[in-house]
Amino acid sequence: MSKNNANKFSPEVRERAVRLMQESRSEYPSLWVSDESKYMLVSGAVAGGGLTVIANAPNPTGVALLMRGFSDETISIGGLLLWALCTTAVPAGALLLL
Repeated sequence: MSKNNANKFSPEVRERAVRLMQESRSEYPSLWVSDESKYMLVSGAVAGGGLTVIANAPNPTGVALLMRGFSDETISIGGLLLWALCTTAVPAGALLLL
């Protein structure tokens, strides 16, 4: 610590912070994130990826790319939702099976 930060808090405040940390430590079995929590975080991020298609629809580049995928070259909300759900269901199903 530099000299400027060394005296930022009084010794009483530091002692109280350490004491509170030690008192509450028994409430948490681990100081690290569990493997289950990591798995759930990654699963949610991967499974939710398909729904970002809807969020990117107003993007002009996205519109130009998407228009070629529809028969009448217009973007329908129903079509976007259908494909977003499909691309979300595939990784979600894979994660449930693993």
